[in-house]
Amino acid sequence: MYDDDYGFSAEAYVDGRKQVLITKNIIEALRLWLEEFLHRDPFAGIELVLNDEEGIVAVIK
Repeated sequence: MYDDDYGFSAEAYVDGRKQVLITKNIIEALRLWLEEFLHRDPFAGIELVLNDEEGIVAVIK
């Protein structure tokens, strides 16, 4: 989700419980994914961008 006042967020459901993730949480999860699955530098610079056609996109530099 995106809100002009709060930025990016997401809702995750695990074992029937809802957890709200803020921008920092999303970027932290992306860093873990970059390091563990793509074997890339997790601190390379991640920017979340709102795209009209694709929704929320992570740009990795």
